[in-house]
Amino acid sequence: ERGAGARGGERGAGAATPASDDDGEEPEAEQIPDEAGERLDEAAEALASGDPERAIRLVERAERIRTTERGFAIKARAYCARYDLANARASWRNLSPARRGPVETYCADYDIILGQ
Repeated sequence: ERGAGARGGERGAGAATPASDDDGEEPEAEQIPDEAGERLDEAAEALASGDPERAIRLVERAERIRTTERGFAIKARAYCARYDLANARASWRNLSPARRGPVETYCADYDIILGQ
């Protein structure tokens, strides 16, 4: 299912865990504090269940703790699901080349081309 991603394993108190891309790919693991990671997991679930507005709100909450590529990837997808090209591109531009491809593929399902 689109957007349903690999969740990290059990998180110990205060331990940061590597983040995985929502498509199950791990271009480069980034360390995300537990609380931010939990919000990003919830955001990915919200997006997968068809609630892009909630996904964006949850990513914004996670960004108060730490800004991450995973958050930008989720936000870009959520903006695509809302047909918001300007914000989708703004989030997409913050991704490394390795993380852009899966987001571009997701957005193409909404007839949104990010790479132009």
